[in-house]
Amino acid sequence: IKQYDTSREVVAHVGGPSIVQDVMADTSDDYLTRQTVDFYGTSFEMRSTIRPLSLSLPFLQCDWMRCVSGDGYFWVNELYPSRGRWEKELSPNEVASWIWSGLSCGAKGIILWQFKKERLGFETNDAGLMEIDGRDNATSQKLRQIFPVINANSSVLRDAEVPQAPIAMVYDFDSDLVSRIEESRHGGDLSMVRSLPAGYTYKTAFLGAYHLFWEVGQQVDLISNHQLERIKDYPVVYLPAFFIVDQQRAEVLKNYVAGGGKLIAEGGCGQRDANTWLHPTRPGVGLDKLFGLIETERVFQDDVSWKLKLPGGNRVVSHQMNACFDMRGAEALARGQEEKIVLAQNTFGKGKTLMTGFSPGFAYLLESDAGWIDWTKWLLYQWAGIAKPETESPGLYIRQLKADSQTVYFLFNRTSADIPWKTPEKSLDIVKGVACGKGDVISIPAMDATCVLLQDGKPGC
Repeated sequence: IKQYDTSREVVAHVGGPSIVQDVMADTSDDYLTRQTVDFYGTSFEMRSTIRPLSLSLPFLQCDWMRCVSGDGYFWVNELYPSRGRWEKELSPNEVASWIWSGLSCGAKGIILWQFKKERLGFETNDAGLMEIDGRDNATSQKLRQIFPVINANSSVLRDAEVPQAPIAMVYDFDSDLVSRIEESRHGGDLSMVRSLPAGYTYKTAFLGAYHLFWEVGQQVDLISNHQLERIKDYPVVYLPAFFIVDQQRAEVLKNYVAGGGKLIAEGGCGQRDANTWLHPTRPGVGLDKLFGLIETERVFQDDVSWKLKLPGGNRVVSHQMNACFDMRGAEALARGQEEKIVLAQNTFGKGKTLMTGFSPGFAYLLESDAGWIDWTKWLLYQWAGIAKPETESPGLYIRQLKADSQTVYFLFNRTSADIPWKTPEKSLDIVKGVACGKGDVISIPAMDATCVLLQDGKPGC
């Protein structure tokens, strides 16, 4: 297109971003695809997502698009406001919360697909904001209430940016692909050998890890494997199912920790080289010295579960996928079956590492044990030393945008009861148009969201 017309921007959107889609269903790599267009976007298909992932995936998708955008500019190109095919209709509050989640993660444009519902074919009665004849419905009436709010505050929402999180997770396209290949039936149809909540191991571990951070209200930034060196910008880095590590990647990880970084990796990290072959000892390419251990056993079996007692007194069960270690300088922090070491920390240079023989996110999606949420709090607040959010409120997921001296709070209530929230400063509830003083209480309705602008001494917008 650019060969024939250099005057216009070329844009594209992916049907499902790499981070959530079966990597063999669409082998496009979002990071590489983004390089070919002026700006990028994503479809936002959330209507059939299973719980609990349906709560965190709206944020995960947009955090990922912001990551690959390069400059933070991306669109949600295809948000579906209704469900057709004679299925139960979506909650208007749910659709509204998707819009707020996109904005809270920095989306600069949102397109609803589409204006009227489909009339024929597989998507009969599907996808429309309005009914086939143009009549309103409960969702269009709900969105009529928030569109004017967004438009009235468009300058703030356009210019505001997502503040950097204290922790980053690395998404590795290569580990994603090799995990999918390893778990494919090789009889011709490439279906998967086991049924997991997110399809296969890598996706389940990654999405589950992000969801656990979401559960405790912790924003986490994402980094593509193509930009692994960006980990140096974060005090804490988490590697879920980071199976493929070659010498170059290993050096990046070692330099990060030696410089003072805190690196958390799940068992299986450094399992394979860049050519996908297993390292003879694991973790390979010198990571045994970085983590101060070697893996002595790895069991991935559907009917095998390990009972674990983790730091902080949390007792959990890790299903199907577990590993144990032999110490080579590391300190054992937890043991599992038969007193096998399943968690260890190591000091390396100015920083430290932690390796788990289990995947918390993987285990949590298989069985939603609250013990894994307690483990995540221990990991963040005690081991990693991340400060708890000052505005933490049980039941609320809170995101922020910042522009100059203004802060926009997005408050998401994902429970079945109204939740009160105290404003930290003089502010404006921009949804209701109500000015609030410091310490005033705003009530966020059940399964709904709202948006609050902290005025910081400036007039509200």
